[in-house]
Amino acid sequence: MARKSNSIQTSLSLVCPENPKAKDYAHVDKKIVHSHQKKVSVLTKRILTHVFAQIERDATELRPYYQVNISELGKLADIEISYGKIKKAFNEMLNINWLIESKTNEKRGFVAKQLLNTSSPDVECEYRNGVITLVLNPTLKPYLVNLNNYTNYQVGWYMSFSSWYSTRLYEILSTYKSTGWWYVELDEYRKLLDCEKKLPRPSDLLRDTLAEPLEELKGTDCEFTFEKVYAPPSGRGRPSLVALKFTLKNTTLKVIPQSWKDKSPEHQKVIDEMTRTWKIEETNFINYIGYLGLDGAKRLMKEWKAKEYSNRRIDNKKLYCNKAFVAEALKKKESKKNG
Repeated sequence: MARKSNSIQTSLSLVCPENPKAKDYAHVDKKIVHSHQKKVSVLTKRILTHVFAQIERDATELRPYYQVNISELGKLADIEISYGKIKKAFNEMLNINWLIESKTNEKRGFVAKQLLNTSSPDVECEYRNGVITLVLNPTLKPYLVNLNNYTNYQVGWYMSFSSWYSTRLYEILSTYKSTGWWYVELDEYRKLLDCEKKLPRPSDLLRDTLAEPLEELKGTDCEFTFEKVYAPPSGRGRPSLVALKFTLKNTTLKVIPQSWKDKSPEHQKVIDEMTRTWKIEETNFINYIGYLGLDGAKRLMKEWKAKEYSNRRIDNKKLYCNKAFVAEALKKKESKKNG
């Protein structure tokens, strides 16, 4: 989407129903959401979201075809969707390929998946009489039906976005609603937002990819703030920006999600040791572990263990360790803030 010359234009907000039904949500495997995707038009994203919303999460098969009436797709910048824009969207969908990450026996890899099946002998991918008909690639079945590790996002909010970056961040941040925050290295952020070969200056990258989403996601279930994370200082010059931490405003976790533990045996071990052995309260762990990271947590536990084997034993672990944990996290937060 071309950069807007004037101030950021916010789209008309849609009021989502108080009790959303299943069809008001799109359900997608998290691997698709976190795949490296090429930038496409907002119209294309809206069409696909309406298709995904028609697939029940516990469905066992893909339908032979899916249809979307263009009247469901709203307007773009308050202008009716033209025949030419629909043609452009079809061209984009014909070229959509997802590189879906996989991991087997601790070795990383990926599989390549095309979106559409244009060789179906029974149904054409076509636009006719105001209706879009799409046949999905049948090999996408494991990522679209009978889902376990999935995310869902509200179609009503999605339809209010006018920026491709808003649609992408809404999808991605929806996968972190159970945790409340997302830490991403800058190189990976570039890949997810299709900026690997453009906007080389971090300041340009953040301006172009975050200005509109910060406005357009206000009031949604994925309204967010973000912080810059810098590399440790090394000699002269300003430390380089290495990562971003996104925080969702509307999430208040009180219990550590199982998904945090399932990331790896190391995550499971650190969480269990922190909360069981050292009595770190789960709310403190949730709110501050993002600043410390696993390495910071392990360093703290190493210090506490050393105290246990000295003449300075910790009498009250719950009081002492929680205070130390929060203090160290706030120290890290301030350090990153100041660069």
